[in-house]
Amino acid sequence: MRTFIAIELSKEAKNEISKIAEKIIKKNIIMARFVEPENLHLTLKFLGEVSEKELEKIKEKLSEIKQEGFDVLLGKIGFFSPNFVKVIWIELLCKENEIQRLQGQIENKLEEIGFMKEKREFQSHITLARVKSLRDRQGFLDFIEKTEVKKIDFKVKSFKLISSELTPEGPIYKTIQEFELES
Repeated sequence: MRTFIAIELSKEAKNEISKIAEKIIKKNIIMARFVEPENLHLTLKFLGEVSEKELEKIKEKLSEIKQEGFDVLLGKIGFFSPNFVKVIWIELLCKENEIQRLQGQIENKLEEIGFMKEKREFQSHITLARVKSLRDRQGFLDFIEKTEVKKIDFKVKSFKLISSELTPEGPIYKTIQEFELES
């Protein structure tokens, strides 16, 4: 089973991100596969294929995580590399690095059962689209620079272990287990 660990977004945050996606689509400056609004999330760790036996160990380790819930805020829109734009994202911000702390705890707990820690530094981002090609590179860069993301804020009260089934129409996500944060 293909799995990952993520933070679910509020309905308001998903709506704001969807409005931005619609603006990009209307501009007709890129060819891309946009994430369906219901599938928007912040990935904390991608696990890949795991067995049922591994799944039980993962759930056990994730249930050991102790952290208070925290407030987050949508940040700016961006992309990883100006030379080769492949992913468009929206930042997810918090005041005291709570997202990074939660992600670090997940990395540490899962390392105890054999999962490798991510080598790249964690960047808190919500994938908006996977870019196939830019029709108008300068138009795209200008659009991204000028786009204001409404500063939607919400409380993160939990994180989820999610399965991902890849289909020709796009991925189908199902929550395996939700892990509540302390209130």
